[in-house]
Amino acid sequence: ATPAATAGSSATATAAASASAAAAASANPSESSTKGWAMLCMDNSLVDVYCSRNRAAIFAAGLEIGDDVAGLQQDKKIAIYETLVGDKHGGSDLKMPGGSTLNTARVMSGRSCFRPLGLATCFIGVAVDDDDGAFLVREAKEAGVDWLLPLHPKQGGACTGRCLVVVDDETRDRTLVTIRGPSHVPSRASLDAPNVADAIRNSEVIYAAAFVLSTPERAEA
Repeated sequence: ATPAATAGSSATATAAASASAAAAASANPSESSTKGWAMLCMDNSLVDVYCSRNRAAIFAAGLEIGDDVAGLQQDKKIAIYETLVGDKHGGSDLKMPGGSTLNTARVMSGRSCFRPLGLATCFIGVAVDDDDGAFLVREAKEAGVDWLLPLHPKQGGACTGRCLVVVDDETRDRTLVTIRGPSHVPSRASLDAPNVADAIRNSEVIYAAAFVLSTPERAEA
């Protein structure tokens, strides 16, 4: 059967994909890995880093509360990240796997949530061969998700994508600083790798967040 493709917000697409995948999955989920996947997910690969800071620290980093910094150059975003994150602030930052679609895959796999048996899920996204990339792959695998693409070489200062969530101590307002890294790929060529092409052909549901259509390369893929 031709895989169904869904794109959009996590809340809407997750509910639709959950129902479709559950209906299509084998009665014995443990066998689905030999027959294909119930769900293939494709999205940005990001590590979410949460930090709570006072206003003086936020302003010193060059931010205003609630700033939209999407248009800033990546080197400026990295400078903000390095100013606000680290042991100098007490080491209380919280790091979690990010990207709504990866987290959908982790929940649907069932090994990290309330479901006694999960659906076979796999994920297409790019991370760098660094500590954050290893963290994402480890978290995905521990949840039972097959991470399909190899880690991107650590070259030219490349780093795994990160989303810094800065929380104002006083108001609890959030400011997001997203460092995409190489998450604008995968390219069409990477999808032709035998294991990836096989997963695309043999997945009952394909769930792609709308972000994957935001560059010409990813739209082509």
